[in-house]
Amino acid sequence: MHPEMWQGNMVPIDLIVTLITWIIIIALIILLVKLLSRLKDEPEDRITFDTEDPLFILKQRLARGEIDEESYDRIKRRLEED
Repeated sequence: MHPEMWQGNMVPIDLIVTLITWIIIIALIILLVKLLSRLKDEPEDRITFDTEDPLFILKQRLARGEIDEESYDRIKRRLEED
């Protein structure tokens, strides 16, 4: 830098650009770390089911073969009436 760039208390533009660049880089690193930690804390399967829901349990029983389709339909109608 040339001495004539320092006029009084003025800061050279190169220093300002460098500081802004470093601030942006540090902010991006912080945001990236926060995003990665948030993704790490979340379960892989983001879809949650209410496992206490009777219809959900009924569907699971049908899928496992514990009940046949006739029983499923009969129980489902009864549950929907309530």
